[in-house]
Amino acid sequence: VVSVLALVGVLALGLASLWRAHRFIAAELTALGAKQPSGELFAARRKQALELRERGVTPDLDVLADATAAQEAERGYTGKYLVATTVLVGLVGTFGGLMETLSRMSPLLKGDLLAGGASTLSLLAGPLDGLHVTFGTSVVAILVTLALALIQGDVTLRHERLLALLQERTRHVLIPELWPAQESAAERTVRALAELQTALSKTLAQGAEAGSDAQFQFV
Repeated sequence: VVSVLALVGVLALGLASLWRAHRFIAAELTALGAKQPSGELFAARRKQALELRERGVTPDLDVLADATAAQEAERGYTGKYLVATTVLVGLVGTFGGLMETLSRMSPLLKGDLLAGGASTLSLLAGPLDGLHVTFGTSVVAILVTLALALIQGDVTLRHERLLALLQERTRHVLIPELWPAQESAAERTVRALAELQTALSKTLAQGAEAGSDAQFQFV
């Protein structure tokens, strides 16, 4: 009974932890998916990028992603941890009940309580009646573990999607905003050649026009 009550408490605590993580992730996904990204994670990423820009450092997106993933790994950790402990709590109740049952059966097997002509089997009925409750704790533990594991799996998938979307927004929105793209050397060369070609064309055209005027005046 104590184990079942403990499992109910574990279930409530785990569900509360995972639900908080699920609600936070849903809000962040909505904020990041907007035309102008926002949200707690994006604000933190912008702050990191601004600090790097002040120091004259170009951000390494892989390093930023690893740092954010390490920080976010703690979100909903209570629920994730409890998923691995619920079965153990159920086993504690099961083995505790078995130990209690065996302790009551030992005197019966020795014949110490065979009074009034009662048979050993009839006396064993009492301790064995409670075994369904004893093994029931394991069943409850398995059901609790299943419920928490399903919710944890959904939270984990959505969390991975959130981190991927954060990286996409950082690369395509935040970085171009703080570090505008500059013209490369090849692009500058092509532009200079195009300007030179235009200037030569104008010069040749002017020269041809001046030659035509001079020839007309001579005639």
